[in-house]
Amino acid sequence: MKDSYPHPGDTIEFEANASNTGSLPSEKVSMIVDLIDSKGNVTNIAYEVIDDCHVETVSVTIKDFVFPENPQDYKIRVTAWEDDLEDNR
Repeated sequence: MKDSYPHPGDTIEFEANASNTGSLPSEKVSMIVDLIDSKGNVTNIAYEVIDDCHVETVSVTIKDFVFPENPQDYKIRVTAWEDDLEDNR
């Protein structure tokens, strides 16, 4: 039986998601995925702009990611925001 978890040094592909919790759809969303090590060093591993984002969840696929040694020493941070947001109050 093949192990379903990656091992350090394996090249993997994964998907990061962000949800729109607002009451309106977004026109344009930017999304950044960062890898943060235990010392606080940040490495950007993905950046994407999604146009016509009329869905609840946006995602970005990270390809050719090399699974790190000691993965417990890392965090993945996903940041998404609406571009050109206007206050319509």
